[in-house]
Amino acid sequence: MSSKDLPANLRRLAHLWLPALALLGGLGVRRYRLPPLPALRREFFDAMNRARPRPPAEVPAAIVEIDDESLERLGQWPWPRTLTARLIERLRGLGASAVALDFVFAEPDRTSPRRLGDALPSSPDWSGVRARLASLPDNDELLARALARGRAVVAFLVSPQGGERLPLPKAAMSWERGPGARPGALPGYAGAVANLPALESAAAGDGCATAGDDPDGVIRRLPLLFRLGDAVYPSLAAEALRVAGGLGAIGLHGAVSGVTIGPRTIPTQSDGALRLYFSREVRTLRVPAWKVLAPAFRDERLRGRIALVGITASGLAELHGTPLGATITGVELHAEALSQILSGSFLTRPAWADLAEVLLMLALGGALIALMPRVGPAWGGLGLLFALAALNWLCFCAYSRRRWLIDPAAPALALGGVFLSSALVLYAQSRAERRRLELLDRLKDELVSTVSHDLRGPVAGIIMYLDAILRGTYGPLTEKQRRVIELLLGNGRRLTFFVSNILDAAKIKAGRLQLHMSELRVEELFAETDGLYLTAAHAKKVAYERRIAPGLPPFQGDREKLEQVLNNIVGNALKFTPAGGRITLDSVLEGGRLLLRVADTGYGIAPEKLPALFTKLSDLDGPVSVEKSSGPGLGLSICKAIVDGHGGTIRAESQPGQGTTVSVFLPIRRETPA
Repeated sequence: MSSKDLPANLRRLAHLWLPALALLGGLGVRRYRLPPLPALRREFFDAMNRARPRPPAEVPAAIVEIDDESLERLGQWPWPRTLTARLIERLRGLGASAVALDFVFAEPDRTSPRRLGDALPSSPDWSGVRARLASLPDNDELLARALARGRAVVAFLVSPQGGERLPLPKAAMSWERGPGARPGALPGYAGAVANLPALESAAAGDGCATAGDDPDGVIRRLPLLFRLGDAVYPSLAAEALRVAGGLGAIGLHGAVSGVTIGPRTIPTQSDGALRLYFSREVRTLRVPAWKVLAPAFRDERLRGRIALVGITASGLAELHGTPLGATITGVELHAEALSQILSGSFLTRPAWADLAEVLLMLALGGALIALMPRVGPAWGGLGLLFALAALNWLCFCAYSRRRWLIDPAAPALALGGVFLSSALVLYAQSRAERRRLELLDRLKDELVSTVSHDLRGPVAGIIMYLDAILRGTYGPLTEKQRRVIELLLGNGRRLTFFVSNILDAAKIKAGRLQLHMSELRVEELFAETDGLYLTAAHAKKVAYERRIAPGLPPFQGDREKLEQVLNNIVGNALKFTPAGGRITLDSVLEGGRLLLRVADTGYGIAPEKLPALFTKLSDLDGPVSVEKSSGPGLGLSICKAIVDGHGGTIRAESQPGQGTTVSVFLPIRRETPA
């Protein structure tokens, strides 16, 4: 192959390599998670969560709400640490297996007695009050004592900026599988907003309460592990579960493919995040903080439950959107995570999911590339819709039955790219082929028109000499010679008629058909047709009859063109009428218009072919036994153009085996010739 042939071959094979490039582009988008793939993936999984939410389940967890009514009854937030200490003591007394605080005490309590004393005037009159206040226990110390007396968990918040100190690690991390694994995939942060050191030291656990939303403001995953420096910290929910179980360590699987807390193994993403599987009905026990602090409050349902204490009051709570369209607070989010863990309802992505998605992309994309050139964009588009529907159905079945996350977004994007690129290539190739055919058609028309025009003169000369011989100009003829000359003359006139059809077809196509109107009578038109086909009808043993209603008025028309119409129709009737049949020409006045009708008893035309009867190259052939014509099939299409130019209409009625009737309706008067 020469280098000159390469561009031509590339263009010829563009329907293969260009969609293949689109397919490879889809693989690249999937590999590097380029837009819009992440957004499509989120939308698909959200739709499945809405269609199949997590079944509600009662779990041993409770939310202790610092709600609007609690603030109204107990005072604005932040409360004195002594009130929080009382709340912890009350929950412990009610039998809570662990108490987790979803807020941070990063600074000393401003309502502590010593701090209040420091705010008093420095005069000697207040010295006794200051000394008395300084002797009272510090609020933070009281809270630390409350934390130390039971299984309590405090929270911290991570920060991208470095801080003076990091939270105090409470949970040991053990790699249960893959000892060579490292926590490098975990989300890492430079600093944190932690509790006071005394509170951290007193608490049994310390967990991260940070929950990052996706770019669209919806929470879909909750990290269970965080990395600060070289240390790994658990989330608040994971730490509360560890402390409630009296466990000392949290197990990590391999490259953080899962987290083990006691008897429970929690599947996670590679970065240690739990995929949230939301339920429409929340069955977690909810108790306002003010009720818990009421002396008479008793509720056995709190016994053995993990109590999550958090803010749900308007304007203070941290809010997160969910795939179900609801909004939940931070403490509710940690309760949702605990509910999933304790009920064992997890969304997982199998290890083979990536390979399956790539194979689906290649298989469906390759099939579409192969089919599009064969079936075209219309059927290819239907095939694409069917493939996308099947793909989404399979992924939805995997989600609803096995809770597997199989992503159809990347294969769908790749298939869409393959279809669009293939359709564009096919359109461009079709357009180029159409231009090539139009050029060839113009060249053909010019050639046919030139040849026909040059042929018309010699044929007219032959007819003129034959007509002179028949009139006896060159001497008398025998009867046999006369019949031969008449036959030759008839064939010459039909040849002239054939050439006229070709020339008129070219004029019609170019929009240059001209009509020369004059006053005509039906007898004149029928006489020309009689002279052309009467002898041929007798030779074929077909009866030929014409009838003209008396008193028909003259009408306006182009005599030569209307004779051409009648000759075409009668010629077709004679062609498809077997020996022993009949052809009838008649004319009447109907509805103020002149009706010229040609009826035959020939083979007839199938009803499904009638709508295309007057189109170019229409198929008029009857049964297989009918004699085939080698003509161009232009006659009836020319008839329609001529009749339309006269302001008339032409129609056909036929049934197989019952003959055909062609009717031409012409106006009597036409003011402006076409």
